[in-house]
Amino acid sequence: MMASDFDITRYLSANIKHMIYHGKTKKAVKKRWVVFQGNSNTRLFQLKLYKNDSERVLKTSYTLNSDNFVGTERGEIRKNNVTQSSYFAIVLKDDTVIFGLDIDNQGAVEGSTFDEWSSIFDDIFQSESWIVNPRRGIQTTEQYLSFHCTRSSFSVGLLDPPKCLRHWSINEIADCRVEGDTLLLYLKDETQETIELKCAEWEATNIRQILLKTIRETRNPNVIGTFSDSEPAERYTRVPTSS
Repeated sequence: MMASDFDITRYLSANIKHMIYHGKTKKAVKKRWVVFQGNSNTRLFQLKLYKNDSERVLKTSYTLNSDNFVGTERGEIRKNNVTQSSYFAIVLKDDTVIFGLDIDNQGAVEGSTFDEWSSIFDDIFQSESWIVNPRRGIQTTEQYLSFHCTRSSFSVGLLDPPKCLRHWSINEIADCRVEGDTLLLYLKDETQETIELKCAEWEATNIRQILLKTIRETRNPNVIGTFSDSEPAERYTRVPTSS
């Protein structure tokens, strides 16, 4: 039986630490009962944070959809070269929800929970992400940024703390090229902006394949670049690239 537009599916629920940051300063940490639910037909989803698993007191909630979802991140927040927190983050266009990972002698206690969360979010929004070095078109002093791609958009973001820095519709790409270890994105806006990102050559090629495959599948007739069907795009393990 197919789900209707009124059916709500609960994808995930867990009792985890919600961390609120102002810059790199931790403002609050609270254990919350977190629920992710939604409807695959309408493509509308909610992330709800309750006081506890009775689900009687809703502390805050976030609406997730194809327009505002950027991706997920895992990393560390550091201050004065000292790790303050290890995190799992759900990055949205105008907001970030950060959860803390508890660490003990066995490693990340909640790591397996967030492995599952990351996989589910990636599947729902068909998201991919990489670590890149910004070279042109992105104003930042950071050496490394995250690059995210979904079926609807692509974005670059900060890692420490996680935050969306710039966000574009997938239809804003006029052309996408690879020159060695450099990915070049040409945009269709009035400024004819070029975004230049450095990463390993195989990663740049992989990103280009995925972007152009997404454009082709969403039937954007205005893309200049072409996508080769000879080899399907693959998901790779992300590693920082030395400059």
